[in-house]
Formats: sequence, structure tokens, C-alpha cells
Amino acid sequence: DTNSEMKSTTETIDARQEAEQHEDSEQDLHPNIILQELSSWKTTSPDAFKNAYCRLYYEMEISGHMLKKTIKTLMSSSVEKSMHSFSTHVCHNIGDLEFKSNDIVLSGEELAGSIDQGLINVSVRDFMRKRMT
Repeated sequence: DTNSEMKSTTETIDARQEAEQHEDSEQDLHPNIILQELSSWKTTSPDAFKNAYCRLYYEMEISGHMLKKTIKTLMSSSVEKSMHSFSTHVCHNIGDLEFKSNDIVLSGEELAGSIDQGLINVSVRDFMRKRMT
């Protein structure tokens, strides 16, 4: 039934999230990676930020579980690619989800570096909620 499918999907996502968080925490603490990421800041040319990275923090609540995913991307890239990645991570079509930053709906065309604190809240669109009940 639908409840057991949702529970199974949620458990699968939770397990995947734990594995990714473990990988992220090991990478985040490694000094060489930090130095590599900061090396682009040493140059003063206007192109220095073209290769600068940022992290987008996606959060979504499904069936009482808070699902989180951190996606590293270029600051100059649109958020659309990471939105697709997150929707695949939570087993939803991107069109069924609504992405917001500071309560403003995102179109996907926004630059990743422009997202305030990198935090993106995701919810199932209203028409999907009605269809699921």
C-alpha cells in the first residue's frame, strides 16, 4: 500500500543520506581540500570567482522525516542542476516539488551563489498533496 511504499522510500533515503553525510564530513575536515577550495581566492582577477564553489543545503519534510542533502556547485551555476539532483535523491519529479529560499519560490535560473546562506526549503506542490490524499 501507499503508506508502506512511502515508509520504504523514506528509509532508503535516510540510509543514503547517512552515507553521504559521512562522506561529506570526512571531506570537509581534510586540510588539503580546504586549501584547494581557497586557492582561487588568492588571485585578484575578475575571473577568480568563476571557479569558486558553494554548497546548497536542501531540506524537505516527508511523512514527519526531515530529509537533507548538501550539494556542492559552482557559485556561477544556476541552481537548476542541483534541484534535479535533489528531486532524484527524494524520488520525486522536479515538477512536483516547490523550491524556496527565504520564502521566495525559485525558478531554477538563480545563480547558486545568490542563495541566502545556501538554504533551500523544498515541499511537494499543493496539487500533488491533493492528488496523494
